[in-house]
Amino acid sequence: MSAWHASVSLVTLVILVLAPTAAAADPSKAAATEHPPASETTSAVPIRDIETNLQAGPQRRFMIGIEAVGMQVPPLRSTVVKIDRRTVGDTATLGGVGLFFRFRPTDPVGVDATIRSGSLRYVDTSRASDSVISQDVVSADIGTIFYLARGEMGGVGVDAGLGGIYNRVGYALGEDPASSESFGSFMARVGFNVELVTTRVAFVFAVRSLGVITPRGGSTQEGPAFQGATTAKRRPPPSPTFQTFVVGSAGIAYRF
Repeated sequence: MSAWHASVSLVTLVILVLAPTAAAADPSKAAATEHPPASETTSAVPIRDIETNLQAGPQRRFMIGIEAVGMQVPPLRSTVVKIDRRTVGDTATLGGVGLFFRFRPTDPVGVDATIRSGSLRYVDTSRASDSVISQDVVSADIGTIFYLARGEMGGVGVDAGLGGIYNRVGYALGEDPASSESFGSFMARVGFNVELVTTRVAFVFAVRSLGVITPRGGSTQEGPAFQGATTAKRRPPPSPTFQTFVVGSAGIAYRF
């Protein structure tokens, strides 16, 4: 073998030995070879964006629903009939139904509009024949709700609002034709709310205190029970000027 061939063989052997060593000495090149950039394979979506889209979901900020209502109110103070004190105490309880609508423009604040009704029947003992006095109220108000806490399953909050109450008192006095009187009241409310929500349905519970002011200007009175009555009996409504109602409700609503 000539000296030229021996030199070529020696150089080739040195290159084969040093090549792996050079690759190990430059890990960046090795990593680039083993793991090509994501742009060269597929266009990956950031994990943070995926989580944000999953948590956002549809924003259902409206709900409309119906509810069962209980109202604890002061008993009537009618000057036309005598109500049996055995049927009432310091307070009387009216039962009824309600319709409510809620809109939440932002997470901590909502708008609430409510219409509620309540009814109660009293017994009159001032006459020989059976007599029934009926009390019916319809309240309407609008207010705001401040949510103290909200989560995936619902929230709790406090509310305040203003509105009015329509009152009607009916008198079925024995064989006489029915008589009635009606009057209005102003109302301000504060309360506490609990909402339990699913995808489309919400269960709403509320307890509210109503401050009620009834003007003494008079009431609309019709029927024979008021014929021949003195002015003192005809004009004042059968309710105190200032009253406090306590209202509790439980309802179900549709969210959209």
